[in-house]
Formats: sequence, C-alpha cells, structure tokens
Amino acid sequence: MKPLFDRNMLHVGWLDGDHVFDVDIVWRAFVSGGHLYCAANREWRGSRHGSALLDPAGLIVAWHEGEPPRAARRPSPAAMPAVPVGPFRPKRPIAPRRPLFPQTPVEEWSALRWQQWLMPAPPAAATDEGETVEGEAAEGEAAAGEPPDGD
Repeated sequence: MKPLFDRNMLHVGWLDGDHVFDVDIVWRAFVSGGHLYCAANREWRGSRHGSALLDPAGLIVAWHEGEPPRAARRPSPAAMPAVPVGPFRPKRPIAPRRPLFPQTPVEEWSALRWQQWLMPAPPAAATDEGETVEGEAAEGEAAAGEPPDGD
C-alpha cells in the first residue's frame, strides 16, 4: 500500500493497487481503465495519471511518492465499468513519513480538498416548480431587506 498525500503533504489515504482507501482503511474509490470512481455510488471522480489522482478537470487532488505528480488536461469519462467486488480490508500499515514538497506547479493542484473530491455533497433538493431550495433561500434573503407592502 502506498500512502497518498494532498497538496500540503498531509497524509490523506492509501492506494492499494486499483483501490483507494482513506486513512482509516475504508474503501473510498477504485480505478478502472485509468479512471477513478467513487466506491459508494460508482460516480466518476476523475482519472489517475502516473502518481497523481486527478479531479474531473484533470487537476491533482492527491499523489503518492515515486514520481512528481503532474496534472493532465480534462479527460473524458469512459463508459461505466463493471462493478468490482469490494476488496478485503487490509491490515493498517505503519504511518508514512511526510514527503518533501514535489516540484509541481501550483496551478496544477486542484482546489478540491480530499474529502470534497472523494465524497461530493448531494445535489440540492428541487421544488415542484423546478427551482432549487437554495435558490428560494437566496430570494427570501433579498426580499427580507425590503419593507412589506401596505405600510
């Protein structure tokens, strides 16, 4: 198992072959055909490029030592792979040492944090009229500053 690090060189997970685990050894993602998919909902999360795990825009979210991580321009998602069988939970490895900062240009790092990338927020709930609940809250806040009619 190889330790995974974020842009701040913090240990965020493990890579075991084609399987991505968080630091608590919970299976979070898998690689199929060079593309990364969320283990929970099989949603495409990006791709793998050398030592780097990339977001949908092709920017680096995490990497493992061995070679400097490099971004790749936005890949197109492949057809959904067959759902793999979940891996056996491996024994917890010894905590890795913090690596030196790689010589990767700043603009190649994703703005997404590790948790945002692995487990995206659920979509906003929609009303009967097709507007999102968040949109109604924003309209309500704008109207709150106006005096009520009839005064």
